[in-house]
Amino acid sequence: IYTDLTLIARFLNHCDDRWRRTKIGVAPYVLGENWSTNFDIYRRSICAVGMRFHSTLVPIGMNVPTIGIATHHKIEGLFEGFGAGHLSLKPEADDFVENLERLLNKVAKGKPITDEAIFAHKKCEQRRSLENYHKSISEWLDELL
Repeated sequence: IYTDLTLIARFLNHCDDRWRRTKIGVAPYVLGENWSTNFDIYRRSICAVGMRFHSTLVPIGMNVPTIGIATHHKIEGLFEGFGAGHLSLKPEADDFVENLERLLNKVAKGKPITDEAIFAHKKCEQRRSLENYHKSISEWLDELL
């Protein structure tokens, strides 16, 4: 969404110039069938910072350290659902920049920003729940047809 570009620019203005030139990339603002390009960008990243649901869900699924900018309740809910609410930052919070810098500095130093086991466990739970749902839908359709 084009309004995200304003927040991205504000974020970049707070970053050290060397980081902006050498360490930070912004996924392209593309529409349509170019989603695979973004997936590859996430896959090659050492960290993802996202404001939209799929820009956080996709890198989490790829085991890329991910920080959510909670501009919508879905982002906050996603991270809380994974037991990693501390990785969902509200841009209007007084300590937003401080917390974002702290997390990014951890990533830059190769330190984990959350316990990977939390995400792995939650992803297994979600996968199991989805499999059960598909099974029940399949059984229901078999009875119906």
